[in-house]
Amino acid sequence: VGNVDQYAKVQMADAVGSPNTAAGGTASQMAGMAMGMSMASQMAQQMTGQIQNQNAAMQGGAPMMQGAYPKFCPNCGTPTSGSKFCSNCGQKLIP
Repeated sequence: VGNVDQYAKVQMADAVGSPNTAAGGTASQMAGMAMGMSMASQMAQQMTGQIQNQNAAMQGGAPMMQGAYPKFCPNCGTPTSGSKFCSNCGQKLIP
């Protein structure tokens, strides 16, 4: 027989690859289940991100980029054009 370990690995690979054997059918079903669970996890993550974006939009707009100043003054609503202070009321704008 030669290398028994190598022979066992080849036999296992052949059995898993063949859907006609019990081991192959089971392996195929397990692979399908793992793929389905992975897809469900990705869908859940996407839905969570969409819900968070919707909540942020309902609370006054999409989340700002780190270090960017707001486009409108939160105190009076005047457009700020990226400045650090509101030109209308003088409110300090926090990035």
